[in-house]
Amino acid sequence: HYGVFQLNDDWSDSFSTQLRVSYNDYVRLQVPFNGRDFGQFQVCNRDGATIGSGTATVPSCPAGVTRTQFGPDNARQANELSVKSLGIEFQAQLKMNNHTVKFIAERRGQDVNNLFAQNVSGVFRFDSLTDLENRRANQLVFSTPLRGDINTVAAIFQNNFFTFGLQDTWDVNDALTLTAGFRWDVYETPSRPVLNQDFVNRYGFSNAETLSGRTLFQPRVAAQWRANDRLNIRASAGLFGGGGPLVWIGNSFSNPGPLLGTATVTRTATGGFTVSGLNPTLSAADQQIIGAAALNNVSGGPGIPAALRNALLAGGAGASNVNMLDPNFRIPSTWRATATFDYAANLGALGDDWNLGGDIIWSRVKDALTYVDLRSVRNTVQATLPDGRPRYQASFGGATSPNQDLLVTNTDLGYSWNLVARFDKRWDSGFFLNGAYTWQRARDVNALTSSTAGSNYANAASIDPNLASYGTSNYQIDNQYRLNVGMDKKLFGDNSTRIELFFVSRSGQPYSFTFTDLTTQRSAVFGTAGVATGANNATTTRAQSYVPRVDSITADSLVAYAPGFDFAGFQNFVQNSPLAEFQGQIAPKNIGRSPRFNKLDLSVRQELPFVFGGKFEVFGDMENVLNFVNSSWGSLRQVPFPYFGELVTVTCTGTTSVTAPCTQYLYANRGGAAPFAPPPQPAQLAGLWTLRVGARVRF
Repeated sequence: HYGVFQLNDDWSDSFSTQLRVSYNDYVRLQVPFNGRDFGQFQVCNRDGATIGSGTATVPSCPAGVTRTQFGPDNARQANELSVKSLGIEFQAQLKMNNHTVKFIAERRGQDVNNLFAQNVSGVFRFDSLTDLENRRANQLVFSTPLRGDINTVAAIFQNNFFTFGLQDTWDVNDALTLTAGFRWDVYETPSRPVLNQDFVNRYGFSNAETLSGRTLFQPRVAAQWRANDRLNIRASAGLFGGGGPLVWIGNSFSNPGPLLGTATVTRTATGGFTVSGLNPTLSAADQQIIGAAALNNVSGGPGIPAALRNALLAGGAGASNVNMLDPNFRIPSTWRATATFDYAANLGALGDDWNLGGDIIWSRVKDALTYVDLRSVRNTVQATLPDGRPRYQASFGGATSPNQDLLVTNTDLGYSWNLVARFDKRWDSGFFLNGAYTWQRARDVNALTSSTAGSNYANAASIDPNLASYGTSNYQIDNQYRLNVGMDKKLFGDNSTRIELFFVSRSGQPYSFTFTDLTTQRSAVFGTAGVATGANNATTTRAQSYVPRVDSITADSLVAYAPGFDFAGFQNFVQNSPLAEFQGQIAPKNIGRSPRFNKLDLSVRQELPFVFGGKFEVFGDMENVLNFVNSSWGSLRQVPFPYFGELVTVTCTGTTSVTAPCTQYLYANRGGAAPFAPPPQPAQLAGLWTLRVGARVRF
């Protein structure tokens, strides 16, 4: 539901006010077709019974083996959102001589009820089709409410912010206008997350921080110079905040710790079982009993044993995942400066009134968001890995405990440059032509590609395994060309005919060269928890790859190669890719590029006379004409989200445990015994052509 009331009053020729009240009631449900109770099954598409996964350092599926998933995925097992928003805005404008002064005051409030609980029906992993037939799972990740039914997990909170602003626009003369002002945002959160005393005991500060009391003052200036009838120049600078980061702050309410407990049950290589994620931990005997009940004779979510639920109720709160706000958190904001010019050029034989323009947009981060796992601490066995990056372990619950305490905090790193050159021309004949070239450079720390803390942490490439890297942004498009040509003319009678072609060519998606890590929980190599899903559903890690010297197979003492590793193929790829100049180093973030993407669209519209003086319009739009002409053209091929180009599978020589030293990396082919393969770049849906035809009537 949405409604707006607006009252405009002109009190005099020089003074006016506006009052605007808006209300929005939004509900979003994500309900699987057959209900939520069954849980998610992940099955490796291979035959033969398996034994177990040892210390959980074997992948969900071996390299080169695809995976089938069915049932409600872990994020849809309890996912409901309701937001009620009320906005009250007041504006007053006063004109005095050559000045126009504008005052604004706003209050925007949101009442949020967000039920988002992952794994509450279970995620079962079967390492083969035979295991599935035998109803014999190798792993179960399960969460349960700790204080009642599923509704007790919902994040129910209120978030308000107030805005006050003042702006003066000064018409210095007919050619020059100057503007200066400020915006001041004040945040209020009457609600607080549930206090987690276990968290307070661990770190000495509260997990129940909110935005309340935080403010952001944003000064801004602008100028416009109309040099003559043909040249217009505009410039502006200031600090911009863009509202509250509600979607990320809400994680503190959804995952404070005492509401939801999570445990992972794993079948070991010896046929036994482990249960992790509990504090205190279960005895070895209890782990065997619960493991057998959870992973044998699997029937989905309803068959999860009561003993596992009871164990979580008893010991799940102390070790549960926690999301929290940095007590020193600052509202995200960016310094930005822009300059724009428009010039109406006379190009002689090509005609007059060519609109030539250019834009320069510079921005630098004052405060942005990123994440760190407080539960990951420096490894006590080996604090530094062979290539110099830190190594971690869990601070409690065992060095390999998979749960996390994710802190959303600030970084002041990040900037961007955008340069645009453009033109636009229309002729009396009805023909028109316009185009633009854009050049961009952007650096950031965390691209914040998700709404959950765990995904934002896991989907950010890193050198330090617990900190997102600073470097080229996922959002950078190195350059882009755009061209639009067409005709809009009445060829017969009073009926418009419009034909146009729109062409765009843009640089490929940046991606980072990262490792495929076979760990399903806390990494046995890097010691951090949280993994992303790469191509073909392979488990991957955000850790950027170390690029060994490849003059020979023994050229780099930090790396050994597994039997059957295709060193010749790997050597050829490194020496003929951006990795060549980074041998002996960790590859920087997003130095890879997927192929360039070119796309041509066609649109045709024709008006026809209709009854009662109306118009009947028929139209046809073809998207991606190039792909229609040739299936290999106009195809978007890029390393898939989260834009990790997995280079090799990494382990440590001589160990599969984070509790043992890692003195040398061991590289293996991502495809097992297959030849070395570069990062995959599958075709996406944008590589297809579409045709839309229709008609409309206007009176």
